[in-house]
Amino acid sequence: RSQLINETYVDYSTNWQKQHLKKFMHNYSKAPFYKDAISLLETGLSYGDETISQLNTRLIRLICEYLEIKTPMVFSGEYSPTGSKTERLIDILGKTGATTYVSGPAAKNYLNEQLFVENDIKLEYKKYDYEPYPQLWGEFQGGVSILDLIANCGLESKKFLHTK
Repeated sequence: RSQLINETYVDYSTNWQKQHLKKFMHNYSKAPFYKDAISLLETGLSYGDETISQLNTRLIRLICEYLEIKTPMVFSGEYSPTGSKTERLIDILGKTGATTYVSGPAAKNYLNEQLFVENDIKLEYKKYDYEPYPQLWGEFQGGVSILDLIANCGLESKKFLHTK
C-alpha cells in the first residue's frame, strides 16, 4: 500500500490478459457494441506496459479517444509532489491552484478530511448514480466498468456520462 502506482510493475509471468479477454467475451459477446468494447480492451492490453500506471493511462486514453473526451491529462509526478498519502495530494492540489477535489466514495476510509479544511480545499465525494442505460442482464447495475457502458451503448455512451 505504500508503493506508488507508477512503481508497481505488471506481472506477465501468466497470460492474465487472455483470461480477462475471455471473461469479457463470455459476458459481453451478445452486447450490441461488443466489438467496440473488446477492441478497446484488446488494444490496451496489447502493448506490454511495464507499470500499472502506464497500463491505466493507456486504457483511459483509448476510452477518452473513443468517446471524444478531450480533457487534458497531467501526471502528478510533473508537480514534484512531497509528502505521502493525503499530504501528497494536498501538495499537488496546492500546486495546481485547485479549490475543489472530487474523490470516489471509498476514499472516505483513508483521506484525512481535516487537511482539506486546513488548506481551504473543498472535498466532494462522487456519487455513482448515473442514469440507467440498457444492459444485457436483469436490472440496471451502476457500479460497473466504462466498458460495460460502451459494450451496451457504443458512442451513445457519452449521453450517460453527465454529472449531476
